[in-house]
Amino acid sequence: MALEAESARFLLDYSTHETIDALLTCFFMHVFYSNTGKITKSTLLLREAIAYSHILGLHQDMFYANLDPDTTQYHLRIAWILFITDRAHSLQHDLPPTFKLSPTLPELQPQEDAGLSTAFCSLCGLFQSFQDACPPDMRSEGSGHLLGNISSQLCRTHPFPLCESEVQRADLVVTDSWLRVVLWKVAIPYVDSTTDPNDQGLSVSFPMSVARDLLCNLTTLSSCALEAHGPGMMSKLFEVASSVADVILCAPDLADVGSVQVGPREVLHALSSLISSLRTTGHPALLTLLREKMVACALDQAGPGRLMQITDVSDEDTQNLIVSHRGDNQ
Repeated sequence: MALEAESARFLLDYSTHETIDALLTCFFMHVFYSNTGKITKSTLLLREAIAYSHILGLHQDMFYANLDPDTTQYHLRIAWILFITDRAHSLQHDLPPTFKLSPTLPELQPQEDAGLSTAFCSLCGLFQSFQDACPPDMRSEGSGHLLGNISSQLCRTHPFPLCESEVQRADLVVTDSWLRVVLWKVAIPYVDSTTDPNDQGLSVSFPMSVARDLLCNLTTLSSCALEAHGPGMMSKLFEVASSVADVILCAPDLADVGSVQVGPREVLHALSSLISSLRTTGHPALLTLLREKMVACALDQAGPGRLMQITDVSDEDTQNLIVSHRGDNQ
């Protein structure tokens, strides 16, 4: 289908047509090439979709001035999906984001009788909160005010909607954890952080707390719900697991602090097994890097035993089963 789209774009001389269809075709192809590991091409296609949006004016409130409500919401959804995709892609591939939305845009509203719409609005809210807490150039801002925003955002809990679709729930819970870890990594070089695991602010042990909560939230989801999001989901899970490994390596004493049942090494092992079990492609180097970090964290004895599936963990006793799983693999 991507090849058909490429051929049709060439025949129609697509670059001369400033239309929503041209924008959406670029976005579709961005997703395709991203999921097949062709990051440079996917990046250029995303930038092309954003350029169309800028030319059409979807990022400005004046574009929506004379549109009826349904048409307004349709175009707002396109603008917001470009916004969150641009932010996620930029964070995952260390690129500057290029798409900004006017703060005076009409409000994005959930669609009636559309189960996925409420979850999408919540996802947009997560990325907007991240953007508000962490501007592009942190060092150019007043550090005291900025770090206060980041600390508040890290401690904040987002009420997620009750999604009937577990695919949507997976996206929300993993993205929330991923953004919190990314925000923590942005802030940690600029503060005198504490090693107190009970400190919910800018603590060195913060990724461990996020990872433990993430594992608990994933117990109600199947592997398929994560795999549906492609390699991007693997990258987000890797970021959380890698941050836990970095904390263990930089502050090994913290690895022995925490729950009596589940410590940081157990959490890291469970996340690593989960990531290895996902049937996704596009980022094989991430698994290699994570295994190297686990060896450095003295988790190399895990071996190639049975990989943890999300459904292996029950709702009633998550932590005990994670520990039990680790004992089985040893």
